[in-house]
Amino acid sequence: MLPNFNLLGYLDKDGERTAFLGLGDEIFIVKEGDSFGNEYLVSEITEELLIVMREDDIRQIKILLEKPNQ
Repeated sequence: MLPNFNLLGYLDKDGERTAFLGLGDEIFIVKEGDSFGNEYLVSEITEELLIVMREDDIRQIKILLEKPNQ
């Protein structure tokens, strides 16, 4: 079973997006290309989506990035 990450927020700075993910009592601060939690990799961050891969698993974990209210 794939984990259900909670998107806590994200920050755009200097053309790079940083996301804050929660899983249980852990918080991960990640950017595209980052490995975290000893088994996960942020394979892509777009305007609308963050994609996480798990080592040795071809399935993707897709996290919708909601735009803040304007």
